Amino acid sequence: MRPAHVSRQRGIALIEVLIAMLVTAFGLAAISLLLVATTQYGKMAQFQNSAQQLATGYAEQMRANPDGFTGGLYNKTSSYSSGASAVSVPTCSITSQCTAAELAAIDAAQWRNKLRANLPGGDAYVLRSGNAADIWVMWLEPGTQSGLDSLSIGGANCPSAALPAAGALKPRCFFLRVWL
Repeated sequence: MRPAHVSRQRGIALIEVLIAMLVTAFGLAAISLLLVATTQYGKMAQFQNSAQQLATGYAEQMRANPDGFTGGLYNKTSSYSSGASAVSVPTCSITSQCTAAELAAIDAAQWRNKLRANLPGGDAYVLRSGNAADIWVMWLEPGTQSGLDSLSIGGANCPSAALPAAGALKPRCFFLRVWL
């Protein structure tokens, strides 16, 4: 007597397993890219929050020194530089009495040092216009220094006078207009 006929699949199960592994590999690759993007967006939000706090703090310093503000002593109109070093903080000629110009110079130097400390490539562009001050805080997005700039939109809100020469990394800008 012959045993019942046994069907042969001839490797079909192996092909199904290979296709399942391929689909799983694509899924895991997509999840890892999503994780990288999430981390990068979290850093971008952190930098935007820091920029907002720094710009608001500088606006408060301007409000505390109206003579320095109306004299244009809080302006910073040089173009963006990601590699600038720390600024030395000046002192008042008479320790107990600072003039408006001395106070503005101290505020500006301390603020620029905070920009450098809290933001990668931190810099600013500040321009007084009547009773208003336009403050642009600039920094390099995460990934632009390493070439992973697919999520970066640097230079989008920056004034053209503040942007570096062509070919240089373009910073990301946060804009704040303050009426004093």
